[in-house]
Amino acid sequence: MIGFAALVAASPAAANTQSPDLAAYVRGRAAEADGAAAQAASDYQSALEASPGNALVAARAYREGLTAGDMALALRSVRTLRQAGVAPPDSSLLLLADAVARGESKDAVTYAGELANGPLDFLQPVVLAWLSADRDPAEAAATLSDKSGNALGRRYANEHRALLLIAAGNADKAMKILDPMLVANRADLDLRLNAAQLLADKGYKELALRLLGGDNPTMVALRGALGDGTKPTPAFGVSRVYTELASSLNSDRLQPLSTLLIRAALMMAPDYDRARLTLADSLSRQGDDAAAEQALAGIGEKSGLSRMAAIERREVLERAGDNEGALSLGKSLADA
Repeated sequence: MIGFAALVAASPAAANTQSPDLAAYVRGRAAEADGAAAQAASDYQSALEASPGNALVAARAYREGLTAGDMALALRSVRTLRQAGVAPPDSSLLLLADAVARGESKDAVTYAGELANGPLDFLQPVVLAWLSADRDPAEAAATLSDKSGNALGRRYANEHRALLLIAAGNADKAMKILDPMLVANRADLDLRLNAAQLLADKGYKELALRLLGGDNPTMVALRGALGDGTKPTPAFGVSRVYTELASSLNSDRLQPLSTLLIRAALMMAPDYDRARLTLADSLSRQGDDAAAEQALAGIGEKSGLSRMAAIERREVLERAGDNEGALSLGKSLADA
C-alpha cells in the first residue's frame, strides 16, 4: 500500500517541450510550501493553461488540486499525466470515481480493472460488485467470497456482501454476517451507519434503529437523522469503500492517498458527511488547516455527525497550534 501511495515524479524529459508560465509555476511552488493549497492550485492552473501538456506542472497541479478540492484541475492534470505515460498509480481511483459520478458505467468498469495491477487489488472485487448493484444486488453479493486470498480482502468482501444482501432485500441473511462483525468491533460506526441507511431504505426501519442504539449523543443524532435511508447505488457503495480505506490509513506518509480517496468519495456522494470528517483529519495532519476547516464547515448543525465534527475541529485547532481555541471548544463540548 505504501508503494501505491508513493508519488510518481513527472520527469521534465517526459513533459511537453513547451515551457510553463514560469512566474505562475514559481508562485504555485511558494504557495504550496506555505500550505496555501487554494492559491497553489490557482497558480498551477495558470501554469498548466500556458503549457497544457507539461507533465511536470501537471504533477504539481494534480496533488494541489486534490488538497484544495479543485477536482476539475485534478482531473485535467491526471489526464495530462496519463497521456504522458507518467500518471501515478492512484490515478485509476480518481478516474473511476469520476466515471461513477457521471453514470458512465462502462468507463467505471474499465478503471476498476486497473486496480488489479497494484497493491489495492483487494478492492477490485468489491468495487466491481457495487458497480453492478443497481442491476442485480443479489447477484453482485454472490460474486464476493469470504474465502479471499488475504484477511483484508476477506473483511471487505464480507462487509460489502452483507450490505449488498440488504440492498437485495435479504436482511436476515445480511444480519447473520453483520452481527458477529459488529460484536467483535462495537466501535465500527461506519459499518453500522452504512447498514442502517440501507436497511431504512428497504423498509427495515426498526432494525436500522437498533443498529444505531445507545445513548451516546452521536448515536442519538444519527437515529434522528436516519430518515428513509439511502439508496444502494454504485455511488453509495464505491464511496463507502473509498472512505473505509481512507479512514484506515494512519501513517502520515499515506495521507495524500487518504485525501485522494475522500475527495473522490465526495465526488460520488456529495452529502456524505462521514467522508468530510476523514477529509478534515487527513488535511489537518498534512498541515492544510484552512482546507481542513473548510471540509468541516460542510457538516451542518442538523447532521447526525455534527458533534463528531466539533470534536474533529478541536483536534484540527490543536494541530494548528491554536491551544486557546481548542480548549474553548473542548469546554463547550463538555458543557453540552
